[in-house]
Amino acid sequence: MNAKEELGKDRVHTIRYLGRYHLNASRLKDFKGQIDNYKRIDENGKEWELQTPPKKVDGIIFGDMEKGKEGLSEADRYYAVCVGNTILQNPICLNSDLHIDGKGFGPQSTQFGDESAERLLVDIIKANPEQRGELEEIYSRYFGKLLETSGFILGAKYSRKDIFKILGIPEDTWGGVWFTGYTAYKGAFYIFTNIDSPGRTGHDYHNHWEGADLRWFAKTGTSLSQPTIKKLLTAGTPVHIFWRTDNTLPFEYAGKAFPIEIRDTSPVEILWSFSNTPPAPIRPINYWAFLANPNRYRISDAIKQLEQDLWTVGDSKVVPGDRILIWQSLDGDEKRGIVSLGEVVSSPQLIKDQGNPFWVNPSDGATEEMRVLVRYLPSPALPIWIGQSNHDDFLRSLTVARARGGSVFHLTPSDWEALMAILGGWQPTISEATETEQRGGQGRGLSRDQIKAVEKYAMDRAKEFFGSKWDAVIDVSAKNPYDLHCIRPKEELHVEVKGTTGTRLSIILTKNEVLETKKARCALYIVNDIKLETTDDGHFIGSGGTEWVIDPWFAEEHQLTPTQFDCVLERTKAKKVIIQVKQS
Repeated sequence: MNAKEELGKDRVHTIRYLGRYHLNASRLKDFKGQIDNYKRIDENGKEWELQTPPKKVDGIIFGDMEKGKEGLSEADRYYAVCVGNTILQNPICLNSDLHIDGKGFGPQSTQFGDESAERLLVDIIKANPEQRGELEEIYSRYFGKLLETSGFILGAKYSRKDIFKILGIPEDTWGGVWFTGYTAYKGAFYIFTNIDSPGRTGHDYHNHWEGADLRWFAKTGTSLSQPTIKKLLTAGTPVHIFWRTDNTLPFEYAGKAFPIEIRDTSPVEILWSFSNTPPAPIRPINYWAFLANPNRYRISDAIKQLEQDLWTVGDSKVVPGDRILIWQSLDGDEKRGIVSLGEVVSSPQLIKDQGNPFWVNPSDGATEEMRVLVRYLPSPALPIWIGQSNHDDFLRSLTVARARGGSVFHLTPSDWEALMAILGGWQPTISEATETEQRGGQGRGLSRDQIKAVEKYAMDRAKEFFGSKWDAVIDVSAKNPYDLHCIRPKEELHVEVKGTTGTRLSIILTKNEVLETKKARCALYIVNDIKLETTDDGHFIGSGGTEWVIDPWFAEEHQLTPTQFDCVLERTKAKKVIIQVKQS
């Protein structure tokens, strides 16, 4: 058990002021003894004792100095110069948002938590390799061992050549399998992944962060039955993951990972977690066929107009994360077959579907039934009808095609794999099934490029809006459950940004986004009714729309549907921002 686990909660760390850099840096380097006894000097040569840390401080005591002239930004002015009694050979420039919980620098000491302190210490270690031993000892004391047996530092940047040297791989074997995305070496796996961008081979597997977890796709054509994938997922196999956002950049070490979700698709899809303890055994994803009778429910209209829909499941063992196909039974045009894909996003609950306009007889939705919430994922390859495609043998082999009763039918993994081969694979980007896409462009039926355009447009508008009101606005969306971190003296704000092409004042929220509104001061910024235009070179750009702001933002004050949240916003708490609306 490491120091942090023994404590059971975040320690309180601090950074205190050691004076002006040009007056005190050389004096500090020549100083011998406890830093507590060091006295800084001012422009008049007067000595000052250092501030005594508050009693609540039980973590690392850093020291900083102010460098440069008055009027410079804090990013140019403050440098970490010591850690405890270790005086740094190479002071590092401090970043308020990254290193001290977004708080200010100055003569008064600042307190912050483990996450910022760990990030600051890792950055210091990277800049001071000759002092690595004593700095690692400090890290170990407060956070556990810095280096794993692999020898990699969490958060550090590495080229492939750096990694080969650390692992001791002979130089004449540096190529080959090491450039194929993942490989095994001496009993461990090493994964190299690009996030939201193609690798050097041109493949883009849509790998992305979901909060602190990484959703990752194996190589094209893989399945759970393949020996390499089996070995990768064998309990106890060390898996080290390196990631980057552009193939021209070095990789960042994310740490040792454990699978917390496995999907038997092709390619295999895995959600990796970076915890210190392996998770409980993983339940494989199940597959189902949901049957819709068009004489009772106008399924084709529902798919076109709804992002999510309630489905009756009876006592079937359907759980969140399961994947489904929607099967329409025979309609007036003698058509039956698969009309959509979907994903289960809530646990079964006894609930009515009253008010749903797609029931032919409204009373059918008025009774309480065991229902789950399903997110529709339309595919451009659907519908496929029996008797009107080249896949009749497959369609007729499904249990739902032979049904004489019931509405939920189990599919085997081989059924699902065959369906994915017909449709060209699982395409969550089409309906924003991933958290990354939910965080930005929320528009049903959009392509990946369209979603990115909506997201960029909403983010640009949000940055402009909050940039006019706050001293600093930082985009932290890549690895946080919110998008913008706004900062001004003694105040900060976490902003969730949503963009949608729809007119309905409704958004999709992930669990972590909802929880964030309980932890910090939050605001919600929305641009709805965004128009997408195509440029001459084929790119999409957003325009128009209406801005809405809810500040303060507490998700639970609005209508939430668990387990992921379909949030119908309370208009009385939102202020329409007329002056920011731009038409182009």
